[in-house]
Amino acid sequence: MRLRNLLVGSLLLVSAGCGGAQTSRATTVANACDELEPSVRSAAVFDAPLTVVSAERVYTDNPKPFMRDPRGIAVDVRAEPGMDQPYLHRVVTCRIGATDGRTQVAVHPRGPVYRVTVTSDDPSTARDLFAQLDVLQADR
Repeated sequence: MRLRNLLVGSLLLVSAGCGGAQTSRATTVANACDELEPSVRSAAVFDAPLTVVSAERVYTDNPKPFMRDPRGIAVDVRAEPGMDQPYLHRVVTCRIGATDGRTQVAVHPRGPVYRVTVTSDDPSTARDLFAQLDVLQADR
């Protein structure tokens, strides 16, 4: 649990940015966090009330043969009673602190689960997401 929280903290540092374009993104994240209870805000990205069913790495195919660039992670989260797509998006956006404009969070319903995809154009951030996924899978 501590390692996961450290990874989330380091991911927040990597994701944090400065400048005009990022300010509106940071405001969006802050607003997402303001709407959540403090206990929900402070948890690691995929801790309660989120129940992870499956998770995988996301790659972008490179034009070079057999090359795939790291892009992020895709996590299937069980749809708990009362949980909807906007709420889940707020929780993940708040917890991951996607303020750099290069980290995106998408949530799509898939039957009894939601597919949460967190991607980044920055290879370093994508590798940090991979590390977070490894910790998540080790804890299950």
